[in-house]
Amino acid sequence: MNHVGLLCVKNERDVLPEALESYRGVVRDIIAQDGSTDGSREMLLGSHQVVMLFTDEEATWGRGPFRDRDRQVCLTWILLHYGSATWVTLLHPDEFFHDDPNEAIRVAEEEGASYILWAEYRFFPHVSERGALEEGSCRGYRKHCCGPFFEVRQFRLTHHRLYDPAQVHGVLPSGPPPAKRARVLPRYRHYPFRSLEQIKRHAWELIRDERMVQPDWDWVCELVKRDAPDADYYREALPAPANSPLAAWYNVFLDTGELPDPRPYLERAEGR
Repeated sequence: MNHVGLLCVKNERDVLPEALESYRGVVRDIIAQDGSTDGSREMLLGSHQVVMLFTDEEATWGRGPFRDRDRQVCLTWILLHYGSATWVTLLHPDEFFHDDPNEAIRVAEEEGASYILWAEYRFFPHVSERGALEEGSCRGYRKHCCGPFFEVRQFRLTHHRLYDPAQVHGVLPSGPPPAKRARVLPRYRHYPFRSLEQIKRHAWELIRDERMVQPDWDWVCELVKRDAPDADYYREALPAPANSPLAAWYNVFLDTGELPDPRPYLERAEGR
């Protein structure tokens, strides 16, 4: 079985070494896309796991900054070098697997599934863990999270059109249902808040680009806008999970054992 990682990086120098170390034993080969200016590219070039590295310009055909939709170049390269039976695991430097991706693939293959939903738990610096943001590891705070959110994080490369450059965002794949042996999905931990410097930089990027801000970033953006010297970036109350169409779609499966047509859920999310 071929199994490769597809890693997207943008200015992740603070957490990238920890992430690369966590991928050992998970995937042998990593195909990466990097749009960094902070030295992350040099780290990727120095990793023996990274077998191919694309720039933003290469991944987007020169259209501009990389977005989630722009994975097609990387996926086509994987298809040509590894074949259509290859499993792809999507990697991000601030996300760490709680469960084993290889075990998830094994279950999926036993069930004849060709993609795998994962449950994301998003961790936040809590008032009870003051100082964690300065400890040098994005996992300095470990106890407080919200979620789960649901995402397709692994798929057989027969679904390589999952990321279509014409789409605004990734779309749900068609084909055989996801692995569903257990009612509990495989889980990963997401640490979007790693240091005060990183939090402020990312918040300004969201504000500047007028990108959709999820509820967990609203409070940070307001703090950054005010530029209050005594701003407290530790949360006392965790944000409520977003009303994710994927979550609603998957909840039907939990209740009935069958996955419904995803189109009505996507249309509702798009306001149609």
